[in-house]
Amino acid sequence: MFERIMVPLNGLASAEAAVAPAAAMARTHGAELHLVLVDGPSRLDPMSDEFFRVDCAAYRDGQMQPLADNLRHDLGIAVTTAMLAGPVVATLAHYASAVHADLIVMATHGRVGWRRAWVGSVADDLMHEVTIPLLLLRIESEGAAVPGSFRRILVPLDGSDAAAAALDQACTVARAGKSALILVRVVTPIPAEVNLAATAGVVLTDTEATQRLVDEAQQYVDGLADALRSREPMRVETLVELVPVIAPLSPVASIIATLARELRADLVALTTHGRGASRLLVGSVGDKVLHDTHCALLICHGRVSATSPMAKDARPAQATIPNPV
Repeated sequence: MFERIMVPLNGLASAEAAVAPAAAMARTHGAELHLVLVDGPSRLDPMSDEFFRVDCAAYRDGQMQPLADNLRHDLGIAVTTAMLAGPVVATLAHYASAVHADLIVMATHGRVGWRRAWVGSVADDLMHEVTIPLLLLRIESEGAAVPGSFRRILVPLDGSDAAAAALDQACTVARAGKSALILVRVVTPIPAEVNLAATAGVVLTDTEATQRLVDEAQQYVDGLADALRSREPMRVETLVELVPVIAPLSPVASIIATLARELRADLVALTTHGRGASRLLVGSVGDKVLHDTHCALLICHGRVSATSPMAKDARPAQATIPNPV
């Protein structure tokens, strides 16, 4: 369960859209909500900082504090507010560490690519500074409601501990909202040794070897699903997706985004595989998911807790599958 949920604010409605769903999650988890306003530069571009700059003191007294009071009164949750000074990312990371936050929630306009907004810049840089999950909530239009619970959570897996860490956090979200988990593994076909059709744009595959990979991948996700169900009553679905033979180099991001739409997922949980890779992951798979779907995005670091059902001693034997996701 989450105990302390943090929402970074910048005085604009786009950032504030994350407050209501974060508050709903806080109520469900019995967590404390932290609304954090930072008065300071967020980017290296002075013009962008000037554009986003607001009177933080006026916002704190006129909007943030009344908002916190309403949440305490209406939802009965514990709300802490903080106005801090300093570089936005470093200041947020320090605050999250100081209060032991275990989830950061932000909202983004996915239609323009989340890197291009204040939220995108801060979230991307923040992933380098913290080791806790970050939940990006998709805003369809200004003033539109943002969901705080999820019905179907898609988790792409590749057999690694890092990917399992995303599943660990997805389970935490699923428990509170009684969500269904969808465990997905994408397998790349093994090409045949002789490919006579390559010039025609069609890749021949080794059918038997590829089928073995599919079977091993299915065994892996089914084993994880069984392990989850054996510990608690969870709805878990599994899927192994084979990359189309006519497009063996299809970007993983496109496949995951397509599956999220087809499977009616409203949250996709991904891992950064460590601090240094966050730009690579979020700039490809995460950005594609936000741009091409209506899903929220849960970004996690590649760490599995010792007590997690995803710990090595609780997981099925890992299949050896080259180039899967």
